[in-house]
Amino acid sequence: MDILKVFTRDEPIAGLEISDTHIRVALLEFKEIKKGKEREKKLEITILAEKPLKEGIVSEGEIKKKEEFIAVMNDLLKGIKSKIRYSIISISPNKIYSKLYSFPKTVSGEKLEEAMKLAIGFQLPMKLEDVYLDWEKASGDSQKNEIFLATASKKVIDNYIDALKTAGLNLVAIEFFPMSVNRAAVISSGPVMAIILNNEGAEVSIIENKIIQFDRFLPSAQFSSQNSFLGETRKIIDFFESGKKKKISEILLIGENRENIKNQLTDFFKEITISNALGQEIFLSSAEIKKDNGNKWLVALGAALRGVLPRSEDELISLMPIGTEEAYDNQKAIIFSEFISNISVALSIFFVVIFLGIWLLMVSFQKNFSTRIISLSSSAVPEDALALEERAIKFNELLNKADSSLILMQKTSPILEELKLKIISGISVRNFSMPSLIDAINISGVAQSRNQLNLFKKSLESSEMFSEVNLPLTNIELRENIPFSITFRIKDPITLNYVQ
Repeated sequence: MDILKVFTRDEPIAGLEISDTHIRVALLEFKEIKKGKEREKKLEITILAEKPLKEGIVSEGEIKKKEEFIAVMNDLLKGIKSKIRYSIISISPNKIYSKLYSFPKTVSGEKLEEAMKLAIGFQLPMKLEDVYLDWEKASGDSQKNEIFLATASKKVIDNYIDALKTAGLNLVAIEFFPMSVNRAAVISSGPVMAIILNNEGAEVSIIENKIIQFDRFLPSAQFSSQNSFLGETRKIIDFFESGKKKKISEILLIGENRENIKNQLTDFFKEITISNALGQEIFLSSAEIKKDNGNKWLVALGAALRGVLPRSEDELISLMPIGTEEAYDNQKAIIFSEFISNISVALSIFFVVIFLGIWLLMVSFQKNFSTRIISLSSSAVPEDALALEERAIKFNELLNKADSSLILMQKTSPILEELKLKIISGISVRNFSMPSLIDAINISGVAQSRNQLNLFKKSLESSEMFSEVNLPLTNIELRENIPFSITFRIKDPITLNYVQ
């Protein structure tokens, strides 16, 4: 494990697509590449993997056979070389209600939030206590404020969270297919219809300026015939165009078995361009993606793209009990605690082994020394007796020093525990020096910003264990990536003498 990742709490987040027929996972990571004399970071696809799902395991947007789903998920993760701990999942919108709300530009801030709560109370077609709900601000129209809202059943979402947790995967956010495709596909600014196809039906979305304006799931049972599907699609287009006074310029198709649908749409909508959706250029370096220009992987890649966003900047919709940043921090805290616990157990075992080794050595030495004394007392004193005595004295001194070192290592453990609690986000610790319990302790590292460095100093000053915290004023001209060196002392070293 990278020790810097332990302190900075930074791990990659994969994108996961869960449909009725398959599970797909994609991971994007920034890799350093050499460009001339300089090095720059480039986003690369590091993982692409998938597993099919038998019919009925996932149906109508929810997990129906939980144990079988977990088994498939475990097989998928075992086949991936890199260990994945965190993911953002994208699920079928079959069980999701979404809507775009518009308010006058004058309604903003707290008034906008109050207006949304009022709209939810009157217009939400389900009980608020039965769903997880989230919304995000949509940009675009300069004349009004637009809010995109989505809700999903708590029962459905909790089932996903529990199943993936059992498989060893911690969820950071939950979104649905159109959100992921909107992020990963090449989509023009004009009103565009995106149709995501699967065995259970079609998810029809209308997107303008990268904002989902309309979203509806059409179950396959509702358009068993060709004319029914085309008729429903025409109704959606007419509804949007009459309300927005704008024309749909293109229909994008996503998913397998889309060629037959493409031919039907081309014959029916002669005035609209029908195309297969393409992935963004950053994905096309992968040979797997090039096979169909990324169409097959758009949902998983869209979720993975969200994973590379800084957690503090992710204000997108997440259908979880808590926000994305809080979810990520909570899961990181759990894993970090497990890591510290394992280290503590390992250190305890190490100290016990060292203690037993020294004790056995001392017993053996005492026995040999006693035998030697008896032997010497019954024989003439050899000429090298003084030299032997000096070696024995030096050996005893070394044993005393080893015993002192063990005691110091045991008393250092609570100090490291306290220091771990005081390290904040944005602080990378590189060196730790503690000559003794009464001398000044020195830590050095790098802070992402001056504000985070000051907050770290205050965090140390708030400790009941530390005192005389000193942060020299150096590198004042730097605003980011600031090297630092902080010294402090143990407030009451005597209390550590009683640490067992």
